[in-house]
Amino acid sequence: MNIAKRFLDHEEQPPARRNRPHVNVIVTRDDLEAGRGGECADGTVLDGPSLASLVCDSVWHRVVMAGSVILDYGSATRVISPNLFNALVVRDRHCRFPGCDRPASWADAHHVVHVEDGGPTCPSNCVLLCRRHHVRLHRKGWSAELKPDAELVVKDPDGRVFTSHPPGSRPRPPPEMFAVA
Repeated sequence: MNIAKRFLDHEEQPPARRNRPHVNVIVTRDDLEAGRGGECADGTVLDGPSLASLVCDSVWHRVVMAGSVILDYGSATRVISPNLFNALVVRDRHCRFPGCDRPASWADAHHVVHVEDGGPTCPSNCVLLCRRHHVRLHRKGWSAELKPDAELVVKDPDGRVFTSHPPGSRPRPPPEMFAVA
């Protein structure tokens, strides 16, 4: 899946641009907000975490329907702008999930506090994640926090905590290392 995504993102584009694949997903607002899945136009069913990871870094079109009649097809709204994505590339350089080194060109922008939970679309709330880890953070029991110094703190369903820092930054030593004996 990552290879296909990479190809679709960069087909006929210079290396710095992304061309997102076009996927039509049919979902109600209530289902999206409740974390339930949706259905692609070809009948493929997406579970809630997979749909949530697609919604995190995508272009949205609003379609208003009455039965099977389309009443309005709204204009596209990009969730993550190219400038914001490029800023995340400069800071993160690769997937920020602890221990992962997938390159930024294979990554999505993930809202740490999800949009549907009121999370803003800004560098202090977004981080680069490869598809595998993006879907994982949308699964039940997983959580993440992005600290002001861009440290990413991930908790798994068992309560274990993992951290990562942007490349080139160093975690600060604990204050006790500077204590005078």
